[in-house]
Amino acid sequence: MADFLVLGAGMVGVSTALALQEQGHAVTLVDRKAPGRETSFGNAGIIQAEAAEPYALPRDPLTLLRFALGGTNDVTWSMGGVTEMLPALWRYFLNSTPARHAEISRTYVKLTERSTRDHRPLIEAAGMENLIARDGMGLLYRDRAAYEDAVADAERVGRTYGTASEPSTVPTMHVRIRLCSRRPPG
Repeated sequence: MADFLVLGAGMVGVSTALALQEQGHAVTLVDRKAPGRETSFGNAGIIQAEAAEPYALPRDPLTLLRFALGGTNDVTWSMGGVTEMLPALWRYFLNSTPARHAEISRTYVKLTERSTRDHRPLIEAAGMENLIARDGMGLLYRDRAAYEDAVADAERVGRTYGTASEPSTVPTMHVRIRLCSRRPPG
């Protein structure tokens, strides 16, 4: 008989189950579907130690209007979904005030700064080191102003939370954009 029953075999559930096993506990891990069927898709499997702040819900009316009218690909929604999620969305909005978001971020960064260190033994135990690139993540920007805003924000986050990032130079970004905009062969 297991000492612990862990519900959900996502990253948190599996990591929790493995940590409990490492401490000598018997663990049963339960998920609703077959292995890998409830994984999050589309996040590219990025393990970010510099991600010090969770995404805040924008509070400016123009951005919220663009979301509502489908003028951005940041959010895809339906009226039924919004209605069902209204209590959670309201809490998200309340927790996105600058003061509350800063408070949440001070806790959040304590978790994210451990991410690469805590994932390393799991990756090694699974024999998957060959799937991990440790040379950073690239982001593309449509113009110099957007790039400079992102660099300024990364520097602010670094000063505030002690995280590190190394922005590429603007000319390098322009070269990458030109390469990415070429039509594929064939």
